Amino acid sequence: MPKLPQWVVPTWLERLGRASWLALGLAIAVGILIWLFAAARTITLPLLLAVLVAAVCFPAVDWLQRRRAPRWASALLVLTVIVVLTLALGLLVSVQLLDKAQQIEKQLAAGLDGLTSSVVGAQFSGALDTLATSLTDNWRTLLEGFLPYLAKGIGSFAMILFSAFIGLNILYYLLADGRKVGRWVGSHIGLPAEVGVPLLRNAVRSIQMYFIGTSIVALFNGVVIGLGAVILGTPLAVVLGLVNFFASYIPYIGAVVGGAVAVLLAIAGGGISDGLWMLLIVILANSVFQTVVQQLALGATLKLHPLGVLLATTIGGVLGGAIASAMAAPFVAIALDAVRQIRAAGIFAGDPQREAGPQTGEAGGPPRPPASP
Repeated sequence: MPKLPQWVVPTWLERLGRASWLALGLAIAVGILIWLFAAARTITLPLLLAVLVAAVCFPAVDWLQRRRAPRWASALLVLTVIVVLTLALGLLVSVQLLDKAQQIEKQLAAGLDGLTSSVVGAQFSGALDTLATSLTDNWRTLLEGFLPYLAKGIGSFAMILFSAFIGLNILYYLLADGRKVGRWVGSHIGLPAEVGVPLLRNAVRSIQMYFIGTSIVALFNGVVIGLGAVILGTPLAVVLGLVNFFASYIPYIGAVVGGAVAVLLAIAGGGISDGLWMLLIVILANSVFQTVVQQLALGATLKLHPLGVLLATTIGGVLGGAIASAMAAPFVAIALDAVRQIRAAGIFAGDPQREAGPQTGEAGGPPRPPASP
């Protein structure tokens, strides 16, 4: 009986099986990491924000150190400037809103009176009167139901303060000893140090490029809303531009807060009509216009195609919310760069003889014996 040729698994099928198991393991690992991040968000979220801010502010600390300032003093000065600017901007916006509070209330009341006295508003006047009567009669019950949420809000505020304290401490140590921390992490991520350290260095550079792209988007939003305020005659147009510029660095929440400030000051300056026009400007600046500018800016700074930026931000928003949407593009750039470096280092390359395959005499036949010398 003739001996049948031994069947060999095709190379493409073997590679597909490896890739499938690798993709499955990677998906499980990412899911576990996301769960751990959410479970320990009191620590992980300040850590993530501190890493991002440190990557952006690291050149400023280096610049001060080159001017013969001690490293610890340079880090402390940069950290102080960050805290002071953040508090100053928040205080400036709060003071202006409190100063215009009576004017805003008067304009809102006038607009509401105009709405209820109009032909369309007359249909809602009865509903508004019923709502006011219900609130007056049941305010005690509403207050009792609101108190648990108030206590929970106070607890959340205390947790935010604690997270801010942790984040500032982490940020200081990263600014002061960032290179030492980077070398240690790069040597303990399961890759050789000569690969892991440059990988982290390029990741920091990608975050810095992301900050430049985000700054371009923030400048665009600030200019558009500031010009809109000038056209409408809204008071503090320059302040509104600055507020929306800095608020653009905070995903989604910044757009809501900056837009609300702009709309309220527009109402204070020109009534409900100016408020509605400003609302339209804010919506266009933070949706249609921002999407186009963001794809072009981040695509140029991160060296990604605008379509890739759009898909990354959309998928990140669906899977992880606002923060994941904002960080999806730089993470994709970091992942692609890591794959290039690992592939160039040949870490995951197979056995060269196995990749070359056996030397066969005929197609599908047994291996050919080596030639005699």
